[in-house]
Amino acid sequence: MLIDAWFMRRGLILPLLEQQVRIIGQVRRDTALFLPPEPEPKRRGPKRKYGQRVDAAMLETLPIQEMELMLYGKVQPVRVRSVFAVARFLKGLPVRAVWCEMFLPDHTWSRPRLILATETDLSAQQVVEIYAERWGIEPLFHNLKRWWGVANLWQQSKAALELWMQIRSTAYALTQLLALQLWQSFPLMAIAPWRKGAMITAGLFAQWLRMQFIGLPVRGAYDPKSGQFVMPVPGHDQRLQC
Repeated sequence: MLIDAWFMRRGLILPLLEQQVRIIGQVRRDTALFLPPEPEPKRRGPKRKYGQRVDAAMLETLPIQEMELMLYGKVQPVRVRSVFAVARFLKGLPVRAVWCEMFLPDHTWSRPRLILATETDLSAQQVVEIYAERWGIEPLFHNLKRWWGVANLWQQSKAALELWMQIRSTAYALTQLLALQLWQSFPLMAIAPWRKGAMITAGLFAQWLRMQFIGLPVRGAYDPKSGQFVMPVPGHDQRLQC
């Protein structure tokens, strides 16, 4: 599970770990991390959970790895530092801590982001590459709020909201799949002749579906006596002339 800094909380992560869920998430840079405790002679009392704290001074001593990774849709120069540590907010859970910096257009390095992985055998590069996959949800949130109308919901019940979201999500996935699989047979000249030679996108398929189904008398196409569905003939809806 990939989690951003807002949800990286003990109350969420520890129960998930009990269910064998593996976590990679970003945390605040000042999160309390410690090296594992050094072996010590037997003594009375509980064993130590934490060793030396991983502070800014120790961070500067960690070796830097510079590499180019495919992140967020393009190849980017990055540099990372990594250490095996234990996290205090997770009650001493061992983690792989990775500090990641990206090379900016102004030829400087960004402020380091701290990413924790509960799979301690992962390399720093693997942790960064896996966590970057979380970005795919951001365009989805953008579409939900801007294009799917989530910002102006009118549903009153939970059941109606879930049903509405399922319908919209299915419609969104359908247009994406159509654009990937049927782009060669798409009637571009009939839909958008001014875009001759352009890439066939999900938006074009959505426009084609809109023209096909707006004003279509679907309710009258089903014969309850025979139980058959016959594709109806499109009516002359004024909205099709837009």
